[in-house]
Amino acid sequence: MDFPSGYKLGDQLGKYFFSRNEVNQEVFAISGVVGLISILLNVKGVSDIKNSTKLYNSGIRDRREGKIGFQSTENGMGLVFSFY
Repeated sequence: MDFPSGYKLGDQLGKYFFSRNEVNQEVFAISGVVGLISILLNVKGVSDIKNSTKLYNSGIRDRREGKIGFQSTENGMGLVFSFY
């Protein structure tokens, strides 16, 4: 949403400042509002990603113990590293 609205907003501003053409007020307003909404959604999305990462990391135990040994697997016998 941000790229198309930013393009149209920049296009309208460029027409106004550099060629002194008449600016389409409706396109200018809509692209500005959509650009603002997309920025707010981006900030919300980044915050949700950070919160979900913190929640996931809090569920992981601090100390992991691993065990290396031979076990039978789907492909036969093999060296297996298991986490607990």
